Amino acid sequence: NKEEVMIGTVARLVPHKGVDTLLEAASTLIEKGLSVRFLIIGGGPEENNLKEMAEKRKISKFLTFTGFIEDQSEMIYLFSFMDIFWLATKSEGQGLVYSEAQLMDIPVIGSDISPCREMIGDGGLLCDPNNSDEFASCAERIMNSELEAADLIRKGKKHALSISESTLDDKLNVYESFWSNSTLR
Repeated sequence: NKEEVMIGTVARLVPHKGVDTLLEAASTLIEKGLSVRFLIIGGGPEENNLKEMAEKRKISKFLTFTGFIEDQSEMIYLFSFMDIFWLATKSEGQGLVYSEAQLMDIPVIGSDISPCREMIGDGGLLCDPNNSDEFASCAERIMNSELEAADLIRKGKKHALSISESTLDDKLNVYESFWSNSTLR
């Protein structure tokens, strides 16, 4: 691997988002001597615990915690630093962040749970959200194969665009239904 790879996540730092799993995976990749850095975007009650965990594992110097991002327009800028996006969430309402990463041409590694599975489609790699070795192994796979990374980016963008269209269509249908049945006209 020629240059440093930036692996990032975006999450509220709460236990069910699985950032602890990602730190374990990060530790595995660092111990293998891979040239990696990690970006953890988001804040929350677990932030100090996660920073302590990183200290204990002696990986703090490879991590950047951004804290909570007030201005959502900064997200595009922060995504632009990532070579790989991963999130090991154990439960998820929607999982839009996976699509956001895919739309930014970033290969995605996510949780093999619903609705993440549907949000990621064939445009990402799925892992058990409790298995840090699976996340580390998938990251290494992407790092070692430009072909696989390019394929995931292509499929991911296509999938994210189809999700965006169907979500938009659903919203338009709700509005059209509201207006056609409304007495407000």
